[in-house]
Amino acid sequence: MKFLQAHSLLKGFTSDKKQKLTLVMSGQPENLCLFICAEYAQRGVDCQIGTIPFNTLHQYLLTPQETEVDECFLLFPWDFLPSLDWRSGINEASPSFEGTAQQLEKMNALFQQRNAHFFYIQAPIPPLYANATDNRRLEKNLLALAMQLDASILPADAFSLNSYLNFGVPLASNQCGDLAEIICRDLQGLVCQPRKVLVTDLDNVMWGGVIGEDGIDGIKDKPEGEGYPHFIYQTLLRKLKHQGVLLAAVSKNDPDLALAPFQRTNSVLREEDFVTVLASYESKAAQISALVAQLNVGLDACVFVDDNPVEIAAVAQALPTVTCVTFPAKVDGLVETVAQLEQLFSTATLTDEDKQRTLLYRTRLAGMVPVASAEVNLESFLRELDMVLHVFDRTTAQQERAIQLINKTNQFNLNGIRYTDTEVKDVLARGGRLLTAHLKDKHGDHGEIIACLIDRDEMLLSMVMSCRVMQRKVEQAFLGWLAAQVLRKEFISMRYLKTERNTPVQQFLAAEQFTLDDELATTPRQDFAQRQQVAMSWFTLVTQE
Repeated sequence: MKFLQAHSLLKGFTSDKKQKLTLVMSGQPENLCLFICAEYAQRGVDCQIGTIPFNTLHQYLLTPQETEVDECFLLFPWDFLPSLDWRSGINEASPSFEGTAQQLEKMNALFQQRNAHFFYIQAPIPPLYANATDNRRLEKNLLALAMQLDASILPADAFSLNSYLNFGVPLASNQCGDLAEIICRDLQGLVCQPRKVLVTDLDNVMWGGVIGEDGIDGIKDKPEGEGYPHFIYQTLLRKLKHQGVLLAAVSKNDPDLALAPFQRTNSVLREEDFVTVLASYESKAAQISALVAQLNVGLDACVFVDDNPVEIAAVAQALPTVTCVTFPAKVDGLVETVAQLEQLFSTATLTDEDKQRTLLYRTRLAGMVPVASAEVNLESFLRELDMVLHVFDRTTAQQERAIQLINKTNQFNLNGIRYTDTEVKDVLARGGRLLTAHLKDKHGDHGEIIACLIDRDEMLLSMVMSCRVMQRKVEQAFLGWLAAQVLRKEFISMRYLKTERNTPVQQFLAAEQFTLDDELATTPRQDFAQRQQVAMSWFTLVTQE
């Protein structure tokens, strides 16, 4: 979360759900309090946060704890051992090991007396001893003391020496949003009842790849290579189901495609492990809302897991009390995701009824179908994605990826028609054009995600877009640019055929007021280009030959 987003979220926010919190740290918190309040607000909670004066943590430990206020300690190494404080300089003489141990034991005893939640930032420490090995051993002892407090361990890059020395703020400003998310998540895990429902996306979460494009044999969820993180995720969900957690899947997909992987005999999870699998191209927020209503649980009992930041933002905006968890893009992030889900669904007891809960609710939800819904307005979120759309003319060279996209993509596909290399080259030889678009945003490089084949009469013979970038309005930006900069005729004309899989195209054409006649979709070019100006403004458009 960025500063402006946090500030905007809190502007005018009110809630009947209140949370009193004291943030205890020896340095200045700067904007951390703002971000923590914003994270709570995103979950529908009005957080009233207090702090202590600069460099008074030790005095605070000697005061009685308030009974109705949660305490959150954000600790640094010098909070255990003041001689490690960078602002005091480096001691000339090394202390005795016994004296250091006594100081650490005394401070740890004071911390242990507090009924609080602790976070420990593994900031670097100045050399206390002449021997480097002794200093490393001290770092490990400090970490061990933090772990005795059951502290959540935060990375060293959350600390900024420059900011601490100059302003008394020990936090790196670019880390405050992430720190607030971790703190709020952990605190919510303490004060809230365990969640009851896990709603998961499928493509690139339950398995690697897109079932609608890669097919049943192309997805990866086996304990090998790229499939490993998805295999581990499925085994975690299997464990949670055994604990009584209700599993549901919500996917922008066709129902038969969504269910196919769970019907394999060697699948870790089977269809019967889910209370329902809702596959459609409607809003996931609407499906989740309808699902929890049928289950007769609150939205705050629900956790939503998705790899797509746009989907996460849409659900967080529409259903702020649902806990949203982003499936990691990199394997190393899986450890934190597993730990987060473990905490959200932690339970002290396990009964026979828990083990049978899925079967009971499957009966209740039998026959449930996706609900129609309006799209969530994500304009502010999309503007902050820093999207860059590179448009390439592939008419004369480098056509392989474009032809591959045309022949692989099923969902956002104008007509489902496949083209051979020879057929594409024939269209181009007659004066046609082949264009592609490549997308980057702040989350990474999505590669070439659009291919468009146009004949010499400006008929769009084919246009496809990878489903992994749907909801970002890429199709509107690309076609808006095409209508304004490339096409010259009065009407945009597309060769359109309805297929079993191209529901997203059908929805797009309807929303953009195209007229459908036989195998043709048309709309006035200038009117269309004008309507796309807002979406185009969310992108930096770059054209390259």
